Amino acid sequence: MELPVKAPVSGGQRTSSYRLETKNLSYKLCSKLDELDFIYRGGTPRRAPKFILRDVNCAASPGEITAIAGPSGAGKTTLLEILAGKISSCLILGTIFLNVGKKTGQVALQTRIGFFAFSLTFLLSSTTEGLPIFLQERRILMRETSRGAYRVSSYVLSNTLIFLPFLLMVALLYSTPVYWLVGLRMSVYGFLYFSLVVWMVILMSNSFVACFSALVPNFIMGTSVISGLMGSFFLFSGYFITKSKIPSYWVFMHYLSLFKYPFECFLINEYGGEQGNERCLVYDKGRCNLSGSGFLRQQGLKDSQKWSNLAVMLGFIIGYRVLCYVILWFRCYTRR
Repeated sequence: MELPVKAPVSGGQRTSSYRLETKNLSYKLCSKLDELDFIYRGGTPRRAPKFILRDVNCAASPGEITAIAGPSGAGKTTLLEILAGKISSCLILGTIFLNVGKKTGQVALQTRIGFFAFSLTFLLSSTTEGLPIFLQERRILMRETSRGAYRVSSYVLSNTLIFLPFLLMVALLYSTPVYWLVGLRMSVYGFLYFSLVVWMVILMSNSFVACFSALVPNFIMGTSVISGLMGSFFLFSGYFITKSKIPSYWVFMHYLSLFKYPFECFLINEYGGEQGNERCLVYDKGRCNLSGSGFLRQQGLKDSQKWSNLAVMLGFIIGYRVLCYVILWFRCYTRR
């Protein structure tokens, strides 16, 4: 639809108008596994890529209102991001820390630890996006339970079971490229344990968001509370400030931190066991100054914590889900 808009006048002259136009624009979508396969095969993909935009022509003229319409997943946002130049290569994290796990020295050690810290920050923070879903489901739940349609326990149990395979897929999509690109412990067992920890982290964060979505009144309050608590977990995890330096009245936050236990699991998986004992992390004048086992002793960690920390994380997952059930049951009961 054309609008009767005149170009503004500057200095007695018309300003020039601009026309946004693209021709034969295409954008293909590859999974992370396909991207890895592309790298290792030297440029020969294993399967044909999927195009979400193919030979798109569009134009936006001055003085017009242009609308981009289409169903969910049609590529509307992708089109705008391509036109704005915001599409970058989905393997950025893996290439930033490329092969750092194969290097030695104090800097390489700190870089690996920084990778673990960033991974946990990203994984724990990203699941906050599920808050609007939980809030919407809560409104439906309270309406239906007031009519006796179904029980709160049925909702909490089914919600938990539905998320298990979906979040496992998310964990594998994250772990598969970054683990091998970063060059962490080169063993299948190490990779499987790393993926398991990532899955537990996402489940733990999901349960945490589900719990507080049952408690907060709205999205704004929920975002504020969850973000504040997540920030506290990062602060008291032992990464930014050691446990010995935390004031005694704040030590309880160290043990409640969702960041602490998976971070320790990553360190033990990378530097523990027989391979970790033999691995030299820092050389000085041809001598091994710091081995894997020596580094873990400095951090006050033992190989046995590899599984006890996972048990604690499982406890967080179950505990937050049970607390979610109690809060929802109380809200529904008082409403009835």
